[in-house]
Amino acid sequence: MNEYRNLGELLERRAAERGDTVYLCWQDEEVSYAAFDRRVNQVASGLRGLGAGAGQQVALLLRNCPEFLYTFFACAKLGAVAVRALCERLRVPVKYRELALVVCLHHTRCHRVLEMRAPAIVSLLEDVDALRNGERFEEFLAACEADARGRTGLERHPYAQAEKLRRARAAAATVTAAPALARGLRGPQIAAEMHRLRCIEVARLEGEDHGQ
Repeated sequence: MNEYRNLGELLERRAAERGDTVYLCWQDEEVSYAAFDRRVNQVASGLRGLGAGAGQQVALLLRNCPEFLYTFFACAKLGAVAVRALCERLRVPVKYRELALVVCLHHTRCHRVLEMRAPAIVSLLEDVDALRNGERFEEFLAACEADARGRTGLERHPYAQAEKLRRARAAAATVTAAPALARGLRGPQIAAEMHRLRCIEVARLEGEDHGQ
């Protein structure tokens, strides 16, 4: 994973890179990276006005909903998120520290993958580094399934999201950098082209109209 000081900084980086790409799907609403970051900033400003800041503990008593994520990331931007600090205090090995951060950051997106279209699915796969780190991807899916089944009434409910993401990963993994290199693309251009082609492959898998 790339280095960043906190999850808020990671969100800002992704918002700058991916802008209008869909980050969050909730009921009938789709929220882009940029819009999500703006809402998080609004919540962070409100929390700051209430006295929240670096090193402070903030209790979140919310159900699974966008407001939880806005508040969670707002705390991160203020330095009030505890995941990394807890890992460092307990001297958690890097492998498990990174897994904890990925699960903390993306598990709610995984839960909603059955509602996502190809671009959102590919963005999720890229954000959890699924295409380069298959072992941690499987651990991520296991953690998300455990989280889902830990809810009352869902203990034996099938977690179809995991299999859908595995199929999507296999489709996205067929894309290589060779065509982009052959066209003379470099750096970020290669990443953008591979993202586009992955979206096409996953859309084809899901029977979506993928365009070109």
